Amino acid sequence: MLIGELARLAGASVQAIRLYERRGLMREPERTASGYRLYRPLDLEILKAIKRCQSLGLTLGETKRITRILEKTRRSDGLFSPGRDRQCLEEIEQIGLQKLAMLDERIRELSATKDELRRTLRQIRTAIAGDAQKVS
Repeated sequence: MLIGELARLAGASVQAIRLYERRGLMREPERTASGYRLYRPLDLEILKAIKRCQSLGLTLGETKRITRILEKTRRSDGLFSPGRDRQCLEEIEQIGLQKLAMLDERIRELSATKDELRRTLRQIRTAIAGDAQKVS
């Protein structure tokens, strides 16, 4: 399939696909004699995976690791190679678990920051109330 069809099927823009290729998220596709990019069903699966990774907040590096796993464990038609699906899923699961642990830590940090901000605002309100009482 050509780049326009790939973009339409994946709900992505042609520019995004070219960017993903430049950043190494997608392999460089084969080309026709006239220079048109030719994509396989596997490329559609990888493009969908990239979009899913983005929606989950994965980094460029994490996304690249996932696309590399998919490239080496799936056939050109996008289906899993026999015997490789479990290994592929386990590798991707590990990336997801690492991301989840990082997010849990970030949530703890944000919660602590939120609590500190609330304490500071209470102190400010108390100081404001104290100044208002001194004036009256």
